[in-house]
Amino acid sequence: MATTFKYKLINNDGLANIGFVTATDQEEALRTLQKEGVVVYIKESKLRDGLVPLLAPKRRYRNSVTYSDLKTLCNQFSVLLKANIPLLRAVDVLINQVTSRPLHKALLGIRLDIEAGASLSNAMTKYPNIFPVLWVNLIRVGERSGRLPFTFSKLYEYLDSTDNIRKQVINASIYPAIVLVVAIMAITIILIWFVPIFTRLFEQFHVELPLLTQIVIKTSDAFKKNFPLITLGITALFFGLKFYQKTPFGKWNIDLLKFIFPLTGNIYKEMIIEKISLILSVLLESGVSLLLAFDTLIEYFDNIVVVSMLKEVREEIKLGNTTSQAMKRLVFLPPMVYQMISVGEESGTLGPMFVEINQFFKESIETSLKRMASLFEPLMIIVTGGIVGIIVSSIWLPIFQLTQIGGR
Repeated sequence: MATTFKYKLINNDGLANIGFVTATDQEEALRTLQKEGVVVYIKESKLRDGLVPLLAPKRRYRNSVTYSDLKTLCNQFSVLLKANIPLLRAVDVLINQVTSRPLHKALLGIRLDIEAGASLSNAMTKYPNIFPVLWVNLIRVGERSGRLPFTFSKLYEYLDSTDNIRKQVINASIYPAIVLVVAIMAITIILIWFVPIFTRLFEQFHVELPLLTQIVIKTSDAFKKNFPLITLGITALFFGLKFYQKTPFGKWNIDLLKFIFPLTGNIYKEMIIEKISLILSVLLESGVSLLLAFDTLIEYFDNIVVVSMLKEVREEIKLGNTTSQAMKRLVFLPPMVYQMISVGEESGTLGPMFVEINQFFKESIETSLKRMASLFEPLMIIVTGGIVGIIVSSIWLPIFQLTQIGGR
């Protein structure tokens, strides 16, 4: 007869879990729970079986895979493997803990492949949308070197760094984006609804309108009459750019524009350098060869301008040139980076040197994003205030004329 037991355990993340488990006896319940962590206590529950499902924690699955999911996966893999838990059992533990439906399905497939004799890296290649080539190459090297726990800890560092940069970009963009949307909506409402009201008022008095008022009224009329065409034009422009970006020539030009675009061009360069140095530091410190590291970089980046330069770097290294000399093909790198790479090569510390480069550019990106936000916010307020001020002045001038006429 099945019995319900209440338990408390410390899971592999060091977190306490309290819940209920059903088993034929206490020994079976203990064996089941030990797969998930260290059992603190277990005792027979006095609750009726019907109440257990109501009180036991339930997993709610999401249809997405977040950075948090992947970071947790890497951290748990590292902890479990460091504790000498077999790989298959570690995968079982993770299957029972993940809350992402795609990741759960992927882990189930990986478990079946490992049981059939495949390596973890080969099993992961079937799910490139979740485990990109960077993961596969790192884990393959970790399997060959017997340093799989270390590999997962480096992957966690990579994901954490990438997630932090992503959050900084989002946080720096939110306020300017809100100001821009509100400004566009305010100006649109004024031109479509408020200006025509005053236009009808001025027509009743048959006064000669100032030039500024005439310009604003004509702009309002044109905007109101052609609003559907303007909306259609903006939509067509958006999809036209999307189509243009899909052509080789268009993608090259747009990817190049990202480097030279005002305000954001320098930040984009820093983000590319930060990403290159981060990936190279993780790969080289994990024991990946330099050529394989650049193969991974080439497959990682979507910007074809960067990919083209990285291919040139790889060819230079294949020809026997030094890394510092070859990386001069990356023309957006500052001279300081070449010098640091050269010192790293001479001292045999190329991996740690890329760590230093990455740290420098992470701090530089954070400073640049804050500076850009501090410049963009007042600029948007000034521009928006200026446009609204011109519209209000154009309405006020005729009213001022009418009051003068009425006072005579």
